Parts: sequence; C-alpha cells; structure tokens
Amino acid sequence: MPISGEKLQDGARDTALVLPGVSNGRPFTEELDVYKVAYQPNLRYPALGGVVTPGWSALVATLPDRPITLAIDGPAALDWSADVKLLNSALEAWARSQLLQGEVGPVGKDDQQDWIGDW
Repeated sequence: MPISGEKLQDGARDTALVLPGVSNGRPFTEELDVYKVAYQPNLRYPALGGVVTPGWSALVATLPDRPITLAIDGPAALDWSADVKLLNSALEAWARSQLLQGEVGPVGKDDQQDWIGDW
C-alpha cells in the first residue's frame, strides 16, 4: 500500500528533527517550514513501512494536493540531468491527468541546481 504524501512529509520532518546538526525555521514565509540538515556522507533513514516502488511516477502519485517543496538528494555520481528529466516527465504526466479531472491548477517546477554550490 503506497504511503500518502502527507505521511511521507511527516516522516521526513520527524526524521530530520532527530538528526544531529538540524535546525528549522520559516525564513521565507509563514507557510514554508525549512529544515537545514548538515551533510552526512553515510546517512541512513528509518523505514516508514509500505511497499517500495521504483520510479518517479510512484513518488509523484503520493504528493499532497497543496503547495510543497520536493527536495531530492543523492550521490554526485548520479546522472542528475537524466534523473531530473524523468522526474519532470512524471510530474507533467501527473499534472495533465489532474488538470483533465479539474482537480489542480498548473504545476510549477524550479530546478535549483544553478543555485547550489559544488561539494
């Protein structure tokens, strides 16, 4: 059974709060809670339950129907350009299906790679 987007967000928040060196606040708007996590090269996340499903479509299908920021982390060796294209394709397919059903407005995407320094 897939995990809901809200449960995933709650799990990510709870996990971040128990990690060493984490701080949080609302520096931009009152609605956006930001967590700063210190880089940890061997970070491990606890399992939240549910079924592991590969691919971006499974993740996109669990996103809540409210504005969120989806942050994705991974190894520098990953082909991020190809992965971002796959994620964008999944987001666009999801947005098209939701628009056809009249459930959501346009989906905005903003790739932050140009704003982040190298490790």
